[in-house]
Amino acid sequence: MKLYRIILLSIVVCFTACRKDIDDIDQNPGNNPPASFVNGSVLGLITDEEGNPLEDATVEYDGYSVSTDEFGNFLMNNQSFNENATSIKVTKEGYFNSSRTFYPRLNETNHITLSLMDKVSSGSITPGNTTTINTEGVSIDFESPAFVDESGANHTGNVNVFVRWLDPTAANLEAIMPGDLVGVDTDNNLNALQSFGMIAVELASDNGEYLQLADGQTAEISLDVPAEMQGTAPSTIPLWHFDEDSGLWEEEGEAILQDGKYVGTVSHFSFWNCDVPYPLITLSGTVVGDNGGIQNVKVQITDLDLDVTRYGYTSNRGYFIGKVPQDHALLVEVVGPCGNILFSEEFGPYDEDEDLGALSVSSGDDVNVSGMITNCNGDEITQGYVHITFESGTTTTITMESDQSFSTSFLGCDSDEMATAVGIDITNSLVSAATDFNMNGDPNLVLEACEEFYTPGVFVNYNNGGGFESTGQDSLIAYTYQLTEFGTHQDYEITVLDWILGVEVLRANVILTPGETDVQYTLQFLNDGFTIDGVVTGGIIDQGFEILHCSDINDDINIVDSSLYDPTITEVEFTLNIEL
Repeated sequence: MKLYRIILLSIVVCFTACRKDIDDIDQNPGNNPPASFVNGSVLGLITDEEGNPLEDATVEYDGYSVSTDEFGNFLMNNQSFNENATSIKVTKEGYFNSSRTFYPRLNETNHITLSLMDKVSSGSITPGNTTTINTEGVSIDFESPAFVDESGANHTGNVNVFVRWLDPTAANLEAIMPGDLVGVDTDNNLNALQSFGMIAVELASDNGEYLQLADGQTAEISLDVPAEMQGTAPSTIPLWHFDEDSGLWEEEGEAILQDGKYVGTVSHFSFWNCDVPYPLITLSGTVVGDNGGIQNVKVQITDLDLDVTRYGYTSNRGYFIGKVPQDHALLVEVVGPCGNILFSEEFGPYDEDEDLGALSVSSGDDVNVSGMITNCNGDEITQGYVHITFESGTTTTITMESDQSFSTSFLGCDSDEMATAVGIDITNSLVSAATDFNMNGDPNLVLEACEEFYTPGVFVNYNNGGGFESTGQDSLIAYTYQLTEFGTHQDYEITVLDWILGVEVLRANVILTPGETDVQYTLQFLNDGFTIDGVVTGGIIDQGFEILHCSDINDDINIVDSSLYDPTITEVEFTLNIEL
């Protein structure tokens, strides 16, 4: 199968033009449509490249921001979105900035996914010194460079260069690239883009401040072209940079094919892409089962002319929409949560926008999952969702309606396939216990959110302003645990290490007795010369994954090494949320 990357149906993941750029764009000729705003929502999943959920990633749109929870999910509820495509920006320390675009539909919830790439330094530059940065698949030549900070002031210190080559033949390209492969050319026309190579570049000072090339400065970039693409790679190709504000690739310059590499000159950095443009059309449709549209189901489109497949997910009413190449034959497939192909049919080619109508995936064995999200206090829930994990490891989310109900259909799963549902009450920051069910009958679930939404990690604060935390994703402070089973109790020994200091800063023992809600703890602060101990309410919390929870405020300080102890520490507040 050829792996050339050309825009295919992105299904709620397409192009956008944010508000501050709309007026400028609309004044020009071309097929880039004006903004038209509708009320809608977006429920998304943010992961790392291995598919692990990323907690505390910041998701932003038009001045509004939310953070992902421990499942990696976020909800932007009842916002005014551009129906001709909206872009959201996602950031997290230690990862390249990225974005995803989607087509909102009036009063519907769109489902999206995005994977962030690790950001590791590829080298550093001193302003004025000619330097070449080499990393896998790409090199960048800086000739006597000058740099400015975000305010436009000259930067004279060290410049750290973060570079990542995105292989255009990689299976995960669409998961990790920003926006979508839709770009605006110099005539303001929207195009589908076939990528022959892409890079992400960020410049930063030693204190993490973002930098850019100064006005009038350029750098030469050189990108590898995969061997299987060199036979069709054009001798010259347009260069496109990704605009975080508009969510579009924008044409700027060109690159020349030299010895299996595309070489071009750029005047600033973000993402750069070597692409051939193609005319496009809009394709849409609805995936329906016995009970109507099916949400968050995977729809994948194969361009039969290019033998390339891409995918996206339906809205909460089963709707999908996106851009496909004009005049290409297409294979449309709907994939169930358990991996089965529920629908498969060839369509096209089309020379204008096409609505495929209802794609029926009903087979008579639909499993209709429904229920309510409530909480222990009877408080109103205005924002919430259901997180479902299948025994295969696949996850999905279901939107909550305004009356706190939820429903969806699952097809193609074995009747003994097990799944676990957790209700998330975003309004009150609560989470329900996990509820198991199987793909047999029509489960009706009541997910009562009673527990605090626990963030995994170790959090310690001293009353003198000191302390530390370890979230499990921090490379500087990390924690591990070991469980020892006794006949009458369980002893969890937790160790927290500071990799910078090279020392163990905390050793904690948490003792649980089966059937009891009280836990006994002892915390040894080895680097500060004291211990604390006590008994509090805690234990194992099931919120889709198990958390060992123990939290207290303790002013009974036991000094064990006065040479290390700071007498201004008279109270310790701590929380242990150990993901098991």
